[in-house]
Amino acid sequence: MSKFAITGNKNTNNFFINNFLKTKIMEKLTAQIKDQLAAILADIDKLENKAAKARVRKATLALEKLGKEYRKASVK
Repeated sequence: MSKFAITGNKNTNNFFINNFLKTKIMEKLTAQIKDQLAAILADIDKLENKAAKARVRKATLALEKLGKEYRKASVK
């Protein structure tokens, strides 16, 4: 047996693997949410600009989808 082998029963190992994967997914979603918020903040003050308005609307829709994904992932 390798000195790097994970010991314990299969259920314990699956718990730690699933927890690790959940953490990575949550980190990825958090980074994406931060990116969308940065995009919104960059254009939010340019409301007289039609293109900026469109970018803000598009970013808020993407943020809504990310929020739903984050909520689903956090419950698992």
